[in-house]
Amino acid sequence: MVFIAPPEILLAAGETEEIDKVAGFIRAAIADGIEPAAIGWFVRSRDELARARAAAAKAGVEATELAGQTGGAAGRVSIRTMHFAEGLEFRAVTVMACDEQAIPEFCAMSAVNAAAPSVREHSS
Repeated sequence: MVFIAPPEILLAAGETEEIDKVAGFIRAAIADGIEPAAIGWFVRSRDELARARAAAAKAGVEATELAGQTGGAAGRVSIRTMHFAEGLEFRAVTVMACDEQAIPEFCAMSAVNAAAPSVREHSS
């Protein structure tokens, strides 16, 4: 992985503010000369895709939701779940919907936490 600039982390108080900030990031990337097809947009799961679509609409860009395909459509940003990020390259990347309930996946962490008390008791 090669970073030209350090990642920028934008915190948002809620979904509306997150959509505004991500839309601003996408508009700025395009204004900087990055083609929409060179922008990767990721969310944790299909449950968060609506938030990415809302941010794309707010940014005034067309988006293609990809599930497993490697190529996007010319003139459109690519929206995917994180499961399909490996091995892909983009000039700009945004990761959305990183809520405590989404990252790490809430169901997976619930299972880990249920099994963890015995580990915690022995590690003190």
